[in-house]
Amino acid sequence: MFQRLPVDLEYDVEIIDTEKQSESCNDIVTLSDDDTYIEDDNYEIDVKIYWRSNRIDRLNMRRHDNFKGIFEHYANLEGVSVNEVLIMKKDKIVHHTDTPASLEISIIDILDGGIVNPGMNTLSKDKEENNDEDICTIKVQTANKKQSLIIPLKKDEPFKMLFANCSEQLGVKENNLKLYFDGEQINPSDTPESLDLETEACIDLHISA
Repeated sequence: MFQRLPVDLEYDVEIIDTEKQSESCNDIVTLSDDDTYIEDDNYEIDVKIYWRSNRIDRLNMRRHDNFKGIFEHYANLEGVSVNEVLIMKKDKIVHHTDTPASLEISIIDILDGGIVNPGMNTLSKDKEENNDEDICTIKVQTANKKQSLIIPLKKDEPFKMLFANCSEQLGVKENNLKLYFDGEQINPSDTPESLDLETEACIDLHISA
């Protein structure tokens, strides 16, 4: 049974325009799935570095952090400048400004790291000023293939620089080192260009007593 309301009862009614209601709804700010994705995408990972063909280091960093801190870590560890630290992902030189995300590093990747002479370092400056084709990435492997070094060399740069680098990293006199490419012995005066090497090459290292 319905009951009639008293005529003198006062009450307020607010009429909301449908267009204004729509505008009010548009003022509501929500976090999209993309915002959540960006936050989650910068998670921590362990970057594995095969340091000086001796051990594998696991260094924790975020996917969008640059490698500057890693270079500084090894520079302090070895007592050298950051320009003497070389890190590579296969045949690609890692720069201070690179990040795990930009290099597409996965959990199965292992980077190579070592020390080079300051004059041999072809990191960011050479990368920017020279075409990639002017650099030859050389993988030096010992006869038993238990050790390997990855060293960048300009195509017109003599192998004498590479001999000196191998000598320093392996703790062996230069006179005891012999390098071979396709079975042919390499002279210190040879260059990647004179040997018709491409942008990357693998050479064998023999150490005599």
